[in-house]
Amino acid sequence: MQVGTNSTLLSSLDINHDISNIVRYGKKQLKEVRSRLDQFLDDLLKPIGRSERQKWGAQYVQGLLSQAERKTVSAISTRSLDNNHQAIQQLLHSSPWDSDPVRLSMTRKAMAELEPVEVSIIDDTGFPKKGKHSVGVARQYSGTLGKMVAVPADKG
Repeated sequence: MQVGTNSTLLSSLDINHDISNIVRYGKKQLKEVRSRLDQFLDDLLKPIGRSERQKWGAQYVQGLLSQAERKTVSAISTRSLDNNHQAIQQLLHSSPWDSDPVRLSMTRKAMAELEPVEVSIIDDTGFPKKGKHSVGVARQYSGTLGKMVAVPADKG
């Protein structure tokens, strides 16, 4: 996937609005954020191969990064111009790509960013769930929120 391709994807989701709300800087800073996101998506999605997979993967990741409250595949695809939740579902559940190269690539990127750091503290990134019928949710302590709430249960 080329960086120019991601710019089209950025506008297909309401990511410009989300970024401008978060960053609240001028056009130069927004361009820099877009460029960094494009590079991140290139690095993240290159190992999954086909351009269609990269396209749907980029839409999914951008949807997860948006400020929208609901981040289901259906909600993410509804906010995109393509509105094709079936393609994103297929990518995530039945498309024949190996997740190991993606994980390895992101691990290397994270380690390169953390190299000068001698100590890192890693905490869960639990997020509160709403509704009574969410699968895999239990009341437990969330370090992120600092209290007992319904969050996705540990799988351990």
